[in-house]
Amino acid sequence: MKRIALFISLLLLSLVFISCELLLEKPARPRIHALFIALDYHDSPGNRLYGTIRDAKELDEALGALARRFDQEYLPVRMFQEGSDPGASSAEYPTKAHILAKIAEIGTQVRENDVLFVYYAGHGMETSGNLAVAHPTNDASYVEFPRTEFLEALDTVVQGNVMVVLDSCYSGLYVGEYPSEGLFDPGTTTSYNPRRLTVSAARGDETSQEIAILLDYPYVGYDPSKPFNDPRNHIHGAFTSAFLEALGWDHGDGTGEQIDANDVITEVDGQLLPDADIPSLKQGSITVSDVYRLVRADISRHTPMTVQGPLDMVLFSDRW
Repeated sequence: MKRIALFISLLLLSLVFISCELLLEKPARPRIHALFIALDYHDSPGNRLYGTIRDAKELDEALGALARRFDQEYLPVRMFQEGSDPGASSAEYPTKAHILAKIAEIGTQVRENDVLFVYYAGHGMETSGNLAVAHPTNDASYVEFPRTEFLEALDTVVQGNVMVVLDSCYSGLYVGEYPSEGLFDPGTTTSYNPRRLTVSAARGDETSQEIAILLDYPYVGYDPSKPFNDPRNHIHGAFTSAFLEALGWDHGDGTGEQIDANDVITEVDGQLLPDADIPSLKQGSITVSDVYRLVRADISRHTPMTVQGPLDMVLFSDRW
């Protein structure tokens, strides 16, 4: 009888635990907000970058494809200075004022469980790491956006987690020692934000490199003797290329890319790989830590950096 009573007691206890577990709500499925800022400096002699727009557009496509794969809402915003017709009057033209306004606008939409993914591809200023953003007019010059002001603007987003990805020279100047995230020049530090993770393409004293995706051709830089849409000029930032590969994005061979007469990329070339071939997909989830680990292992030209913020942040998952 004692054995029967013990068995019944254990059975009842198990049922209690199971019923409690059933009553627990699953965490809300996070939405992915994404802000892409990219400049090619088309009209700046000697300063043009050739991979930035491709990087931003393919990363946008990759995140969108992953969101569809995991049934998560994806809300992207593009702020590009691209080609010879940038359209400075547009609210999406990447001036400092427009970027600040867009961050404020998106910040009102981010909910508790959401992720705000912010990506910048462009020049970074030596010794400061400041962003080189568009002039408020169609002027070919650019304006420095101090990194402290950029981070402080992102810290006004009071809900969710913020992931900042910087593919620019000297971007390691954004990354200091945990837990202060102190910037390298004293007196201009920003406080550590446990909800904001910054990932940089390079150390604070390193430049970030662009590479040709088609390795069949020796790469010595952009070849102006070939058309802009020649696959041999299909150039990406080395850091973002590794980031895309970690997410399971296949660049393609460049021949599927479409570029109009104003050097505007109207269709990217690439696709998301099957689940089994996505390197960062582990046990049904993609986390920032797995993506970052793969990127660090893939780059030899410069050293990606991060702070010890929410590296365990889940970007996509089947478990929501």
